[in-house]
Amino acid sequence: METVINSDASAIKRSINMLMDKMSNDKLIEAYDYIRFLVSNTSAISFDELECYALSEPALSKDWMSNEEDEFWKDL
Repeated sequence: METVINSDASAIKRSINMLMDKMSNDKLIEAYDYIRFLVSNTSAISFDELECYALSEPALSKDWMSNEEDEFWKDL
């Protein structure tokens, strides 16, 4: 399998299309799911959202770090 070393987006898309032409339907579905995953993870989380998560973690950890919580989740 050849490695894409050209950073030209249109060349990369052509290479991907050529590879997809050789794939079974099952593999195409997997590729589609993976591409959707990559696209959904490109949206950046804002600093305000990260700060909110960081500030709420100590308060929430009081509930998370309990024997009752450990007992509830032990089978997962």
